[in-house]
This record gives sequence, structure tokens and C-alpha cells, in this order.
Amino acid sequence: MSETRPPALATWLLKHAARGNDALIGDLLEEHGRRRSVVWYWRQVRAALERSAATGGGRSVTGASSGQSFPVVR
Repeated sequence: MSETRPPALATWLLKHAARGNDALIGDLLEEHGRRRSVVWYWRQVRAALERSAATGGGRSVTGASSGQSFPVVR
């Protein structure tokens, strides 16, 4: 039986959004290893990204030419 890995992009986003929350990252990776689906994993990562943005976990960067503010996930 082959082991499936979580999507690399989702994991990268999670690690940057949840920086400093190693327990969350570890729990999601462990649950995915227990044969959770890729869709489930993406949903969890999306929820973590939304929570990070809502609680100010991300920084804000102002676009040089337009003056618009864009959220940046750490």
C-alpha cells in the first residue's frame, strides 16, 4: 500500500499561515496520514488561512503603485 502525501502547496500555505503553531500543523499532517482525503486537508488549510487573516495573523503590504493594501500570510 502506498503512502499518500498531502498537497505540497497546501502544506506550504499552512506552515506560513500557522507559523508558530506546530501542534496544528502536526495534527493536520497526522490526520491526513490516517487516510483523510485531499479535499478534507485543503478545507482545513483554508480554515486556518481564514482564521489567520481574521485574527490579524497576516501582515499587510501596500502596493507601491496603487496604494492598495494586500494581506500577506507569514
